[in-house]
Amino acid sequence: MIEIEVLKYYGNTALYSVMPPSIFDNLETAALNNQKTCFVDKALFDKMMSDYYLKMN
Repeated sequence: MIEIEVLKYYGNTALYSVMPPSIFDNLETAALNNQKTCFVDKALFDKMMSDYYLKMN
């Protein structure tokens, strides 16, 4: 697991096409509960960011 900032990823629509549903759900739950951070699966997060960088280049 890895702790991430909710606002950095939840509001970033450029990530939505590569964001796994479980990460989105964790971020949304945290946002609704006014949490600044949440924990997500590190492997899924790393893949999401890798996919994002590939998409952007």
